[in-house]
Amino acid sequence: MPDPGGKSIIYEVCFSHDRRLGLMMRRFFASLPARCFARKAAVLAAASSTAEGKQVAAPLLSLVCHKPADLPDGAAEIAGVECLEASEDWRQAAEAASGRFIAFLPEQDRLCAGALKSLVQVLAGPAQDAGLLYGDALLAGPDDESLKPVLKPAFDPALFREIDYLSPFAVFRRDRLLAVAPALPSPALPLASRPGAEAVERVLEGLAEEDILHLPYPLVRTAVAPQRRRETRNVPAERAAWPPVNVVIPSRNGFELTSQVLRGLLDETDYPDLKVFIQDNGSDDARVLALYEETRRRFPNFSYEIIEEPFNFSRSVNRGLAKVSSGHVLLLNNDVEVTDAGWLKEMVSCLELPRAGIVGAKLLYPDGRLQHAGVIAGMSGLASHWYYKCYSEIPGHFGRLTARNSLTCVTGAVMLISEECLARLGPWDEENFAVAYNDVDYCLRAYEAGIRTVWTPYAVLYHHESVTRGKDRSRKRKTQFAAEKKALQGLHGTKDFEDPAFSPWLSKRSGRFRFRWRRSLPAVRNWWHQAR
Repeated sequence: MPDPGGKSIIYEVCFSHDRRLGLMMRRFFASLPARCFARKAAVLAAASSTAEGKQVAAPLLSLVCHKPADLPDGAAEIAGVECLEASEDWRQAAEAASGRFIAFLPEQDRLCAGALKSLVQVLAGPAQDAGLLYGDALLAGPDDESLKPVLKPAFDPALFREIDYLSPFAVFRRDRLLAVAPALPSPALPLASRPGAEAVERVLEGLAEEDILHLPYPLVRTAVAPQRRRETRNVPAERAAWPPVNVVIPSRNGFELTSQVLRGLLDETDYPDLKVFIQDNGSDDARVLALYEETRRRFPNFSYEIIEEPFNFSRSVNRGLAKVSSGHVLLLNNDVEVTDAGWLKEMVSCLELPRAGIVGAKLLYPDGRLQHAGVIAGMSGLASHWYYKCYSEIPGHFGRLTARNSLTCVTGAVMLISEECLARLGPWDEENFAVAYNDVDYCLRAYEAGIRTVWTPYAVLYHHESVTRGKDRSRKRKTQFAAEKKALQGLHGTKDFEDPAFSPWLSKRSGRFRFRWRRSLPAVRNWWHQAR
């Protein structure tokens, strides 16, 4: 497929999400589009440097490598770049360098075409005050021929705690790296020649998130994928006390499902300070009414209210929130099934992450397919689940679905909201989002307020989606749905939204992973500021 600029050829391979996705992803990322991605990026970088290039005072970047052959031709002549030979201890090289920034090229890695020029350009411009910068990569297969793009999110402290996707080729402010060096243990071979994840972690401790930048550009070709650091699932014995959690369940009829969710909460969930409240918008099933009374008799921490009115999820949520005096709130659909006693403790533990105010869970359909692993804002100009209906154990790109992740949005079917977040954001929007996109609106309001949303794979529940209410395909509902989509785009600019959890190199068409047409390089970004 010809590139609009006429300078390269881009191929697109599309595939749908199904049970074969894992195999298809491996074949896809090992095929031609990976090379075309790198070539396209290099072409755009060359065009950008020609159009916007400026003289850079040397030295700006000190590049430490093992031998000159590791560098692309002409690297030493690039203005602003100082090339140094690696030493046995990276601290010696850092002290000998004179650049404002420093990067260490691992011995087996190679810089991608255009990487150095792109680095110098951003370090001299939009990233000149960065404390740390990192980029994307190309992962080479055993034959050193097949390539897989490693497309990274904007900096996410939750993800970095479990997966090191920064240290293999991070660009440090040299003074900050030297400042933390004395506190680090002597590095062990074979990693002595470059800072590892511990050094990155120490540098990050003194930085605001806005100063940790991601350059969505393939900087290195490497044989080492992002490495697992640890699992951070909470161990209950390590915590002495748990904050109160108020569960709010919007509901109507659905005796079997309501019985199931109440049993899961009150009999099967291991949480010491839990209150459960059902906001019912008009149940007329005598079995449900009897269930409410029997549950209230058995459990003093259960209550309910019935107000007969048309379904409005946001209004039901707000009625429930009005009953809460203190503590966190868990919004829970009545068609959710508890599978593990520790799921709620895991979700509450995620609120300890920096800026965290909303937490979502991993939700499965009864047949085991993935229903919810987070929501990407901006997909199809609105928002959409990613990895929707994939097999439950799919690891995701470089293992992201096996670790806690920051996302901009999670579903309201299982959403934990901190007490502080509730106070700052106020009620849910009943006027614009009665049925659809109310959870997306709330999460984007949180994002715009600087509040983090976290998704965890360690809290797993079944979701019998929309079983109670069913599907409403009436003309009135279609008109309402169109109005809700228009409201989301108008209030949050989702037509142009670039989700920091998602790569700007990927298409925003729902249900598919494919490369996106770009006429220019995406800008450097952090989690809290949009990059176009």
